[in-house]
Amino acid sequence: MRRGAAMRKVLCAAALALCAVCAPGAQNASASARSGAGTRAKAAARALLVQGAEAVKGLPHFGRNALPAISGEYRLLSLADSPPVLVWMTDQALYLAPADWASVRVASRPAHEARGGFASGGAAYRLVLFDRPFSALGQGADPSLWSVLIAIPEVRGADGDPEAAREFDRFVPTFLDRLSYFLSNARARTDASFPAVLDW
Repeated sequence: MRRGAAMRKVLCAAALALCAVCAPGAQNASASARSGAGTRAKAAARALLVQGAEAVKGLPHFGRNALPAISGEYRLLSLADSPPVLVWMTDQALYLAPADWASVRVASRPAHEARGGFASGGAAYRLVLFDRPFSALGQGADPSLWSVLIAIPEVRGADGDPEAAREFDRFVPTFLDRLSYFLSNARARTDASFPAVLDW
């Protein structure tokens, strides 16, 4: 008898737990929470091309020049108050004067950084050049001919936002990898463009 009563208690508890899980309100709340968390995570790891790709003449930090290039601007949705990331690419050969450019590594990749920094729209930037970083695997855009300039908003001093610095560090390799893919799949160099959305 005692054994039967104990079994009924166990079955009752299991039924109550199953009802709580199966209740539409509980399911909807759980799904909504999961969906909201996923949406926030996705939004925090996304950059959008908000301007460009635009054909321009002239690259920053190369003196007066009319080098043909393609420019664009990206906004990181997780850093809404930050200045945009500025990007350029060119298929022209570039001379990097040692007095103007320092050899560095950015996102574990060899690069050159403009000495003296860079400013645009009242904001301070790090201007980083990746000199022909891609392999020649394209179908017409000749990826190996393209160099890429990235102006990264400065995060300075003790009050600098470490999360912002990490987001910019994530942006760089994601952008370069996607751009390499775009160039490799372009039909011709005239089709060269920037990816519209970046996720990481």
